[in-house]
Amino acid sequence: MSDDQNPFQAPLQGGYNPAGLSAHDGDFYVREGLLFVRTDTQLPAICVETGEPVEPRDMKTKTFVWTPAWLLILLFLNLLILLLVYLFVKRPCKVTFGLQPDLRAKYRQRILIKCVAIIGSVAILVGAAIIESGAGMLFGILCLFVSLIYLFIGRPKFKIASHNEGVFGFKGCSPEFLRQIENITMSSER
Repeated sequence: MSDDQNPFQAPLQGGYNPAGLSAHDGDFYVREGLLFVRTDTQLPAICVETGEPVEPRDMKTKTFVWTPAWLLILLFLNLLILLLVYLFVKRPCKVTFGLQPDLRAKYRQRILIKCVAIIGSVAILVGAAIIESGAGMLFGILCLFVSLIYLFIGRPKFKIASHNEGVFGFKGCSPEFLRQIENITMSSER
């Protein structure tokens, strides 16, 4: 038995810990192409998408929210039930991570375009309603539908893929970033 094992520690719930974290482990590690973190983790100053070093001012703190996939089924039942269940099953994870300034600018530009598309679609709808144009209303509804679909396309790749017992698995990290994190975690184990 090694010195860091506690023979009196209670077994894990069900004896299964897929994340593999114990009380003496760090706040992040890499396994099977995913980055596993605990909430309130600050990652090293490395861009998650490019694997290049970033300045401290390029570190971004964001709260991600994990929800189980089955929650979308409730969308077809009732929106109020969906919102109530969402409030109880969501799991927030606050992470500080590095992102290159040009990538951050690209994401901001994409968000701006999406907002302008939705506002423009609503303006077309209102304008068509004012002048009582059926064709204009149909065009406005079509534009709004397309802009809402566009809202969910092209979202950032860095997002939560799994959650178990307070440990969140993130996907969307570049292989270079994951290699550097593995090197950091291996050197800290020595």
